[in-house]
Amino acid sequence: MPDVNIQTTTYLAPTPTPTASPSPVPIGGKVQLDIATDGLGNPTSVTNNTCWVRIDQMMGGVDTDANGQACFPVDLDGLSALAGLTDCNGDPVTLNNVSCPTRPIGFQARYIGQGTAHNSTVQTDLTIDCASGGCGTNTNLTIGLEQTTGVGAPPPGYSGCWEYVLTVENCTPFDLTGVKAQGGTAGWLNAGDTAVTVTSGTATISYNRKNQVITWIGDLAQGESVDITVHVCGTIKPSTACGTTMWLSGPWSATYTDPNTMLPVKTDYTGRAQLTVTCP
Repeated sequence: MPDVNIQTTTYLAPTPTPTASPSPVPIGGKVQLDIATDGLGNPTSVTNNTCWVRIDQMMGGVDTDANGQACFPVDLDGLSALAGLTDCNGDPVTLNNVSCPTRPIGFQARYIGQGTAHNSTVQTDLTIDCASGGCGTNTNLTIGLEQTTGVGAPPPGYSGCWEYVLTVENCTPFDLTGVKAQGGTAGWLNAGDTAVTVTSGTATISYNRKNQVITWIGDLAQGESVDITVHVCGTIKPSTACGTTMWLSGPWSATYTDPNTMLPVKTDYTGRAQLTVTCP
């Protein structure tokens, strides 16, 4: 469970800056916390950020203490439960959870100054340490989804391509054979443009009416993981209403056979990759 506490420290910058800098002076005020997203509700790195989303959910921010510090507890695998969030355009947004293993996640601390004090921003990536090969205390098979490329807020009539990555990790105490991960694409996407690349094992694409079903099968040694990258393309109809959510994938899950009981075990479902139609 990748839960973190983010602490910020705010100092008063001398104006004008003296030749010999004195000891920094903590400053009072409030701090707000934003998380970097790809514009689709998926937390991402500062480099890949397209839309900051405020997640502290506290009126006006958190007051700094006498040392200029503010602390923010962040439940990364509970982000989807945060209600009332808005994106950088002021539109409602639901964040997707971050689960182990995880890539760098970007955060921005925004200082809300007092009186004539200036606001300042800090942007930095945090790589969540999930311990023991990314599993932490988890002893199950895990699966997580991260959206990596593509316009997250396209206008009606837009044509483009998107990618998302499924990461499956063996956190059980066993080497597993015949692990299977499966999910589908949305019917509005161009079936002929769908492509899948994997770091191990084999992926196949089959059809279920208008939807494509992607299946990965492979072996995972204890602590080993696989990345399944799905590439999709499509055109949004010009008549699509502003604010419409367009799904790029269905929920994914993974299964394996428990070597002790020889019974099938299934992971929880992931969230879905998505975009929101936004009118200029």
